[in-house]
Amino acid sequence: MKAWQSRSLGLICFVVFWPFRAQAQLNDLAALEAAADSGDSRAQFALGNRYYHGWGVSRDYGQALALYSQAAQSGLSAAQNQLGRMHEYGAGVSQSYTHALDYYRAAAEKGDAQAQYKMALAYEYGRGIQQDYKQALGWFRKAAEQGQADAQEEVGYFYQRGLAVPRDYDQAQSWYHKAAEQGNPNAQENLGYMYQHGMSVETDYQEALSWYYKAAGRGNPNAENQLGYMYQYGLGIPPDYGKALAWYRLADEYGNQTATRNLAFLTAQLQIDSGEWAAANSAAQSFLSEQRERRARIGELERQVGELEWQAQQEQNLCRGAGSAENSGLELEAAVELYHAEAMRLRAQLASLDTSPMVSRPAIASVPRP
Repeated sequence: MKAWQSRSLGLICFVVFWPFRAQAQLNDLAALEAAADSGDSRAQFALGNRYYHGWGVSRDYGQALALYSQAAQSGLSAAQNQLGRMHEYGAGVSQSYTHALDYYRAAAEKGDAQAQYKMALAYEYGRGIQQDYKQALGWFRKAAEQGQADAQEEVGYFYQRGLAVPRDYDQAQSWYHKAAEQGNPNAQENLGYMYQHGMSVETDYQEALSWYYKAAGRGNPNAENQLGYMYQYGLGIPPDYGKALAWYRLADEYGNQTATRNLAFLTAQLQIDSGEWAAANSAAQSFLSEQRERRARIGELERQVGELEWQAQQEQNLCRGAGSAENSGLELEAAVELYHAEAMRLRAQLASLDTSPMVSRPAIASVPRP
């Protein structure tokens, strides 16, 4: 697998995994085009993906749209979901939430988790349809029960805020945990907050720090602000003004107003003693460099994992339509397993970057809340 690491994920998908698809030799562009021309909806979808992403061909949204449309007419939910995406973002077509929803709904009703999540967002924010929290939660739950991490975080949020359901911190914590384990930064930050303030769980600063650290590595400014606060006041870790400054600065760069205020206050306090300020500021600069490098590495690994899992989801959708071709279905399932295996390898690297270097110590009880 080391030979893959210098290649783009697009090439990985087609050079390594496509040979497992025996039907029509789908790794061969000419054979893929011939299969698509013959009416094979899975080949139409696969060729559409090539044009949509520019994998082995020049990116062409018009060609992708035509191929996805052909596959969607055969009822392929993966193609319907992609058409929804193109209309939502105006890729090759005029942007239209209404048209996007038509395609998302068709795919969602066939069980496509991503389309179900998109339906839920439309109802939550009133995009192309009247806002309806009850409908939103229903669709979020369908996607969440299939393991869609963003939907799991949303279900947790609905329970925490009492949207369309009675407020229930136990349920919120449970759903946040499912999403957080999959790397969702909002769920990680929310879970950290629940542990910090004892919501549905015993107050546990070490758990809070651990989840904030994971979320901060994915650029969540609220988590960065909370880490700054916990380092400033010694919650679950010895006070460290240099790291507090660094975390506040990272959050401030993303426009977090609470961090901006906290940074100004801490800076003013430290500048009273020029020696203390110089030492903290120097430590902050060094720590900032470390965290920016860590964030960049996590971002790249998350991108690769995301693309692999997207491909696996498309394969699973194709497997649903392979019932009439038993061998093809088995080969598609083998490709799915390979995507998951590579994603698991990358997730192991992510886990090492997520390991918090925090040092345990008794918490300081009397401090103001951020």
